[in-house]
Amino acid sequence: MDLDIICAEYLKYSKHFKSWNTFKRYDTPHLNIIINFMITNEYSNSDNLDYDSIYDFIDYSKLRDNTNKTINKRIQLLNRAITFQVKQGKCKPTIISSFPKLKELDKRFDIVDEQTMKRVINFLLDKPDTFMNIRNRVILFLFIDTGARLSEVTNIKIKNINSQTNSILLDHTKTKKERVVHYSNYTAKHLYEYLLLLDSNHNHLLRNSRTKSPMNYLGVLRVLQKIKYDLKLEQFSSHMIRHSYGTLAYKRKVSELFTNHTMGHARMDMTRRYTHYNIEVDSEIYQELAPMEYYINKKQA
Repeated sequence: MDLDIICAEYLKYSKHFKSWNTFKRYDTPHLNIIINFMITNEYSNSDNLDYDSIYDFIDYSKLRDNTNKTINKRIQLLNRAITFQVKQGKCKPTIISSFPKLKELDKRFDIVDEQTMKRVINFLLDKPDTFMNIRNRVILFLFIDTGARLSEVTNIKIKNINSQTNSILLDHTKTKKERVVHYSNYTAKHLYEYLLLLDSNHNHLLRNSRTKSPMNYLGVLRVLQKIKYDLKLEQFSSHMIRHSYGTLAYKRKVSELFTNHTMGHARMDMTRRYTHYNIEVDSEIYQELAPMEYYINKKQA
């Protein structure tokens, strides 16, 4: 269902069944802010909403110094507006209803620290070489190496993997624009081992360990959640790994232009118009970053 319709219908309800102050000073401004953000960023339909859309809204809000309390209010209001339509049978339930609240103690920039990152890597490396464990290593290592979003990693296709340049063409992105990301030689070895386990007729890279059918968004999400549970981590998510990619790139003095290009930040569109990218050159630049090799080699040093 279109979000602008969801917004209009809920505000109509709010106007007639809530106090004027609640309608005018709370529901209207807060709901319009999050709805307008989603539509502007190409999440115009409730079916398009996922965790990445909420993560993006959180980042956008924090750049404007909004507190976690304010952000929570807006996300919850969006969920109430969608639920209002679900109860009438006009809209399907969305994943937004399961999105956890941010801690009210405002924390502006969550990353996975180096010690935790190495702990997670070693946790998966120490597991037996079953299909599921080999696949889970590939999932984690690709998140670490590419800085890609959860939905982007979930939808990687085998045909878009270039083993010659250690690069992957992402054709399912938030901005709806294809982009190329890169992975380290270390991850390439694990990816090769995993690909040997797949049938030649497979298209999607990530497969359910039991049925061998393509994994969906929630399936990949559960892999990360299980790591968090098994290691008793307070926080651990694909979005934190994505932030860690950007932070490590900055720490290692990788070009900001390269970082924005590989992470797919829409705000660099104007810069890209004047820049000609070359996959081979990008691959050479990437080897200076190679997150998996950074964490592994630092451990061995």
